[in-house]
Amino acid sequence: MPSTEPDSAELLERLRTRVRLGEPGERLPSERRLADEHGVGRAVVRQALRELDMAGLVRTRRQSGTYIEEQGGAVW
Repeated sequence: MPSTEPDSAELLERLRTRVRLGEPGERLPSERRLADEHGVGRAVVRQALRELDMAGLVRTRRQSGTYIEEQGGAVW
């Protein structure tokens, strides 16, 4: 039976769109909330956020949350 749970690539695209539509400095929902919203496990959310962080689109601050970074005209 095919799974209806989005895979990590699909979640990454969803979060990338959310970041594009957001404002620099805006805090994203918690990992738990994102996992619930998208019907995935927290490990999948963590991986997607890690990839966005490595791309410079967000910054994760320990014990604070994940925030949208200023994009400065970057193409992503």
